[in-house]
Amino acid sequence: MLDLQKLKDNQLQKDKLGSQFGETNVIDSIFNQLDITPKYCVEFGSGQVRKGGGTANIRHFYDKYDTECLYFEVNKGKIKLSDEKYRHQIKIETITASNVNDIFKKYNVPSQLDVVVIDVDGQDYWIWDKLEYEPNVVLIEYNPTLPYEESKVMHYDEDHFSWRNSKCLYYGASISAMKKLGEKKGYSLVYKTERNLVFVKKDLVDLDISAEELHPIPTKDLRDSYINEQQWVTI
Repeated sequence: MLDLQKLKDNQLQKDKLGSQFGETNVIDSIFNQLDITPKYCVEFGSGQVRKGGGTANIRHFYDKYDTECLYFEVNKGKIKLSDEKYRHQIKIETITASNVNDIFKKYNVPSQLDVVVIDVDGQDYWIWDKLEYEPNVVLIEYNPTLPYEESKVMHYDEDHFSWRNSKCLYYGASISAMKKLGEKKGYSLVYKTERNLVFVKKDLVDLDISAEELHPIPTKDLRDSYINEQQWVTI
């Protein structure tokens, strides 16, 4: 069993270990409690990878455990903005639900790995749904402005990356939709931060925390309004 209070205590530490809202601290606490030394981690949507900044969630594991890390990024400029020691880990690829498994195979990602971070600002649900790999931990972005009572996700669109608007509230999925997906894939939803959900394989941690308990009230988002047409899909 996980000590959930320890996860919260670790998230609230001043040093976020590179993550935006302490997600790395939470995952590190999970590994410590389960006596796991991470060997391989993948992240897409991290941006620049820097020890003195950036928001890469898996960088700390490379520094602490010498974990093999792989980042997928669409912007080549992010490589130059990253610390030199991490640049070789960053690959320029556009991840979609239809190509994610082929890209993992292209880079020889092992079928059993420790962390996958999915943060693509929209199609996160669909990508995880199609992912055939089974990491011990999944960190995935959700839409915190959606209430737990609603189980819905933005429509499937392979080209969303080409028209996504960072100021638009139409993106991602509700916490309830993500929880259902996690359960289907054999994962327990164990924690949430301001913008991300943490899932652990059920054969490691078998918990059933309600979406209401984790996210009782919708929260405001950095985005401003609904700009694009809403085509929500009920899950």
